[in-house]
Amino acid sequence: MNSTLRAALVASAFAVTAGQPASAQATSTINIAGTQFYCNSSVGTLVPIYHTESARQGGGAMAGYNNYRGFYIDVSPSYMSSINAYAAAFVFLHECAHVALPFGVGLGTFSQEANADCWAIQRMRDFGIIRNQLQFEAAISAVANSAGSAMGHLPGPQRIQNAWQCLNF
Repeated sequence: MNSTLRAALVASAFAVTAGQPASAQATSTINIAGTQFYCNSSVGTLVPIYHTESARQGGGAMAGYNNYRGFYIDVSPSYMSSINAYAAAFVFLHECAHVALPFGVGLGTFSQEANADCWAIQRMRDFGIIRNQLQFEAAISAVANSAGSAMGHLPGPQRIQNAWQCLNF
């Protein structure tokens, strides 16, 4: 990603709110391919991001809310480094959507997950991260082969179709 894009992302991206799991290190940003991403919750708070391998159980990253931590996003460093930068940005922004959108955490519905996918892919377009179908495909590759989940994630092909409909190139 070029320095202009990096500056735009830093100025425009959103940050996440989190409470600290026992063995995680808290930060206010996540570095993806040299770009610092952050996320604001739906109530406008900037909260640390927790880098913890326990997030692998949630597919590599997960957002939530509880009384101890407040809003939070956990990310697995090994998972995020195992996927391409576009996919990592999509995964993070998808989780950011869960804390940035009202009623975005904990419902586990198909519409909640589809809204998070759409919000993430639109932010990537708006920030200039994706400008064409190849970049879109790289971003959505993180979920392309997903079978779906009981927590509301549709199977990969449906997620791709829904996310593509959110774009207007």
